[in-house]
Order: sequence, then C-alpha cells, then structure tokens
Amino acid sequence: MTAVAAAHYLPRLTDAILAELLDGLPAVLITGPRGSGKTTTARRVASSVVRLDRELEAGPVRADPDVVLASLQPQSCSTNGKPFPKFWEQ
Repeated sequence: MTAVAAAHYLPRLTDAILAELLDGLPAVLITGPRGSGKTTTARRVASSVVRLDRELEAGPVRADPDVVLASLQPQSCSTNGKPFPKFWEQ
C-alpha cells in the first residue's frame, strides 16, 4: 500500500470484525460492490491477500484450495465485485 493510500484510508465498520475473524479462521472471503474498499481493507488486516478476480491467483485456488490456504494462513480473499467464483460453489 502506498503512503498516499495509507494516509487516505477511511476506517470501516468491518475492520475490527475482519481482524477478529482472521484471528480464528485460516481464510475469509470478502465480497461487495466494486470500489467499496474490499482489497484495501484486506491488505491492512490480513497477512496475505488472494485476488480471485485475477486468473493467476484464482487458478491455484480452483485447482486445490486446501493447499493454497494451508500455505497462506491467515488469508483474506477478495472478489472485487465480480460474480461469485464457481469454485467456491463446489
């Protein structure tokens, strides 16, 4: 995150909830409208972020989510307003 982005971050009601969830869960999926701050919030709270709207990052999750999640705990995932990825519905 750039210094400008950090300086202009608007705290969200979900910040504390997300931090609490990541304290007890290996992964959290964040969904919401485009531009609502999903990725920015995730980057501030989680130790790693997987962008499911980017094939390079989503492909390994689709192939074997358990392996990816085990290697990146705690994890935050963002769909960036895209339709819910089909691999989460399996």
